[in-house]
Amino acid sequence: MGRESCSLSGCDRPHHARGLCHADYARFAAHGLPFPREAVGAPAGVAPPPERRDASARFRRFLQLNGLGWTAQRIATEMSVSVRTVERYRAAARHPDFSEETVSPMQPPAPDPGAGLDLSDARHREHLARHLLQVAMHLACMVRDEAPEDVAAYLAALSPAEREHLPIILAALVDVDRTEEELLAWITWDAEGRALPGVAAVPAAAAAAVERPRPRALRLPQTTAECPSFGALRRHRANGEKPCDACLRLDADRKHAAYHADASRAPAA
Repeated sequence: MGRESCSLSGCDRPHHARGLCHADYARFAAHGLPFPREAVGAPAGVAPPPERRDASARFRRFLQLNGLGWTAQRIATEMSVSVRTVERYRAAARHPDFSEETVSPMQPPAPDPGAGLDLSDARHREHLARHLLQVAMHLACMVRDEAPEDVAAYLAALSPAEREHLPIILAALVDVDRTEEELLAWITWDAEGRALPGVAAVPAAAAAAVERPRPRALRLPQTTAECPSFGALRRHRANGEKPCDACLRLDADRKHAAYHADASRAPAA
């Protein structure tokens, strides 16, 4: 039987152990280093890991098999998934909002940011009005400068609360003392990009080149911290108010605890 060579350096010294010659083996053992391993394939009889596919492709495969009338166990065996996964896919396919055009087994509906608004609260109404004012101005510029499909896509992306109250803000922006011609004087071209008669021709490309940042998504207003709390204490001081007794006691307790914590960590004299 031929003599094996060292697997680390390929030297012609005789093989000692771990695929290494005696010199390399002693060097790794003396320094406590992990021994290098040869790059070998998987042992015989071990199946390769299953091919991972994205959830949409796996769900499309489920729809094909489910249409054949197969049982859940047979589909699970064919797809190499659990029976519970097949049952979850079937429940998703029976959902009334399911559409095969946008196949996704787990596609939760987008949360409505306006669902938590309390319009009986003046602070919430002011917050929504300030947000919709930015949306209305952006929408007006889109109607003037961009294609109708872009405007429709922007409106579709708004939340139900925004679409419901946006006409109120748009109506409030109209000046009742001005004529229709004066209100539309800022439009200088038609939908095809042609200059309107009687106005200076302004190229649509120049207006489109101005990048207008889209308004931020609607968010709920921050809740007001109630007394006693550190948030309420900061609000008192920011508004130039005298903190209430409960907030002052809370601040005193915090300073007292911090003092004793620092004293306990101080080294002994």
